[in-house]
Amino acid sequence: MSQITQSNRAMAGFFRARFRTLRFDRIKDPRRAASTKWSLRTLLMTLTVGLAASKRSLRQIELFTDGALSGAMRRMLNLHQRVPDTTLRDLVCKLSPDSLRTLLHQTTREALRRKALRPDGLPFGVVALDGKVTAVGRAHDKDGFGQRVKVEEGQPARTLIRTITACLVSAAARVVVDVTFVPAKRNEMSHFTHAFDALNETYGRTNLFKVVTYDAGATSKHNAQHVVDAGKHYVFALKTPQHDLWNEYVPDLAERPSHTMDAETVDVVHSSQTVTRRLFLVATPHGSPGWEHLRTVLRVEATCEDAEGNERSCESRYFLSSLPTTALTPRQWLRLIRAHWGVENNVHHALDVQFEEDAHLFVPTDVNASLCVIVLRRIVLSLFTLFRNVSLKSEKNRRMPWRKLLDWTHRALVSATQDQVAGLRRRRRPVLATS
Repeated sequence: MSQITQSNRAMAGFFRARFRTLRFDRIKDPRRAASTKWSLRTLLMTLTVGLAASKRSLRQIELFTDGALSGAMRRMLNLHQRVPDTTLRDLVCKLSPDSLRTLLHQTTREALRRKALRPDGLPFGVVALDGKVTAVGRAHDKDGFGQRVKVEEGQPARTLIRTITACLVSAAARVVVDVTFVPAKRNEMSHFTHAFDALNETYGRTNLFKVVTYDAGATSKHNAQHVVDAGKHYVFALKTPQHDLWNEYVPDLAERPSHTMDAETVDVVHSSQTVTRRLFLVATPHGSPGWEHLRTVLRVEATCEDAEGNERSCESRYFLSSLPTTALTPRQWLRLIRAHWGVENNVHHALDVQFEEDAHLFVPTDVNASLCVIVLRRIVLSLFTLFRNVSLKSEKNRRMPWRKLLDWTHRALVSATQDQVAGLRRRRRPVLATS
């Protein structure tokens, strides 16, 4: 069997197993019944397949459904006709972005049921939250999620769309498990409790996560207490705005010499740079005033050296946690701290570079439509992440670059033959937990 046939079969099996089981029927159709020539399932399937095929506009998706899809894939996905871009645009302008989040939750729950999201190197699940800002032009905004930005005279108007992504960073497959939308009149600090409550309401009764992490943008006594009151734990970055805690713990931690470190890792980056990370821990069994739940303060020192061993940079970062110091080994603490950046490196970077999200929102003149596409793109990203990190068996394929995986996807969608997709194992629709 040729490599192209193997990759086409792998991708066809992926689409059959994951895309065809998305419960589009659970999404409320916002259109009037009298004007529904196209089923909601067909339109949503068209959008997700178009995103998976790296199409950059609704017009490109229309042309893709017109003649580019292979006959075998067209029959498998039940996409038998050209879908007009105007029909897709009308749908995403009316559709509720929150309703699409249920598809994201379904993807996570189904992967959890398959035991595809088990912690890797940690004893429990960890979800990292991080904000992302997308700039569009002058956009229609009926729900107050677009923040108008003042610009200099003569410059085009700009609207900012802000979201908070929740990424499961403790598993080998770092999937997006939720995304919430920040209202224009709020910031990340004040929106944190809403994002956390949405996450906890959806997954709190599962074993998906025990700890949430965030950078300094959400570090406050109120947010920390909110997490602890919900029965979870936090790891927040510590910076100077929290001056009481900073003054109490940072000076002593900063002065600790290297030989008193609790853990160390050494990584070679691009064969020319070595990054050494050292962990320093302080136990706080009684907390601090207003932070009675605080149990551990951490310092992570990162030193970069070039190929000749010359130090190029040295930076220390500080963190707060409600977890007792003994809850993890020192190396696990360092792994947990480093895992937080998975939301940035594995999710936001992939969205910006491989999916070119900021440049291709499809309907940049409508905030609601842009939010819908943002959610759908994260669903596609999570499905790809699960496929690459769980379904593919060889270690080489699990390290496959995003560009190669997207090339596999596009080639399968346009060239897979009936012989190549014949005999694929049929999968039953998963029975999903309701709590």
